[in-house]
Amino acid sequence: MNNIILAVGDSGSAVNFIRNLITLSDNVHWPHDYLPRLDFIINTVYPRELKDNLQAWLGQEYKLRNWDEVYGIDASHEPTTSIITPRVQECLKIQHVAFMVHWVHYAKKILEGAPATIVTITPSTDFGLRWQIRAFVEKCGIDYVPNYTFNGDIETQRNTFIETQGLDCYRRTNTLNMYEIIKSRVDTYRELGQSHGLTLTLEDLFDETTFIALVHSLNKHCKINIDIVQACAMRQAWWSLHWPLNNTRDFAWL
Repeated sequence: MNNIILAVGDSGSAVNFIRNLITLSDNVHWPHDYLPRLDFIINTVYPRELKDNLQAWLGQEYKLRNWDEVYGIDASHEPTTSIITPRVQECLKIQHVAFMVHWVHYAKKILEGAPATIVTITPSTDFGLRWQIRAFVEKCGIDYVPNYTFNGDIETQRNTFIETQGLDCYRRTNTLNMYEIIKSRVDTYRELGQSHGLTLTLEDLFDETTFIALVHSLNKHCKINIDIVQACAMRQAWWSLHWPLNNTRDFAWL
């Protein structure tokens, strides 16, 4: 039986990479007919030129996040209808269908209306969490990181803070608050995976040996067949765009 597969993770957690990895399996629906999966993903989302312009990353990712156009629903937004649209229903007759979801309560709401295979990804160490925060900030751009600091009239409070404390102080404060808020949510994501599916560890992406074990876990849990050679090629393209792992703590804003 074919299933909805939901990859669930917080900002910067590599959840989009996990969803792309799942779509390498030939029994998962691939909306780009006649285009090789691996080549299309690498050339579209992880091209080499991104290394010198990480802030273009999110724009590249969105080129594969055309789910509303393909399936009639975008599960990364709060669902207002069943995820089983007529198009999804047609696809499920032949293959699994994979979506990415950033919020636990969105995933739970989806589960209320349709069965789904859940895969969550979270850091298991402070180092992994710091890698996650840095990944998001560098791809988003420090001045485009969402507000994690103020309530109410956010813009006025932000401007006042910058006028009195300075822009760099705001950048560090907001990044530290992001770190604390995302840290407080880790267990919620992990518990969703433990209770409804599979929990992946972010740090397992950092090393090829543990990554291969992660792919085997995905294949077994989701009943898919990601090719290990292709998975490693995609990981290499993705991983090569990041900073050297040992430099993770060498980050100005955290």
